[in-house]
Amino acid sequence: MRAPTDLHPDDLAYRIGLRDLLIARRVELDYSQTQLADVMGVPQSTVARFEVGQPWRVERTQDIAYALRLRVVMYPHNLPGGPYEVADVDPRMPAQQQHLVDRQNLVRALVDAREACHVTQTALAASLGIHVNVLGRFETNTTGRLMLANCQRYLRALGGELWIGADALDPDGSVLSPLLALTGSTAA
Repeated sequence: MRAPTDLHPDDLAYRIGLRDLLIARRVELDYSQTQLADVMGVPQSTVARFEVGQPWRVERTQDIAYALRLRVVMYPHNLPGGPYEVADVDPRMPAQQQHLVDRQNLVRALVDAREACHVTQTALAASLGIHVNVLGRFETNTTGRLMLANCQRYLRALGGELWIGADALDPDGSVLSPLLALTGSTAA
């Protein structure tokens, strides 16, 4: 799915809130964009593009958060079939593998939420204004390449929302504490 128009005005605010949290964390750790990019092994322009909101890909968001010792937490909220929660990931796993597992679990939770709402792929695709084959590819995504707005739009079409938060990580990568919920509602 390509970058969509938001179905709810809060969704852009949630993405901006997540971006602002990551920028504040970068500043708190006294990293410049260049220093953060060096830690991540990417060009400084990658961090700069993220900080101006182009694009908000889930995997890039995870990479930046992890370099700042945070874990981005996302799952369906305010929908039947839950509670939807983030799966535990072994902190000894390489970060990229942890992130892929998180994204695959997110996609699985999105599909579970659609099925719990008794909505077919055809009906959801029609409400999103996309072809059912596009939705099918999104739901069978094995690479975990996701745009944050697509996940939000998918859940809004079902009557729910994407819960977004962040956890602080120990230096070894295990969760130290929940840091912040960025959605308008509290987690179930």
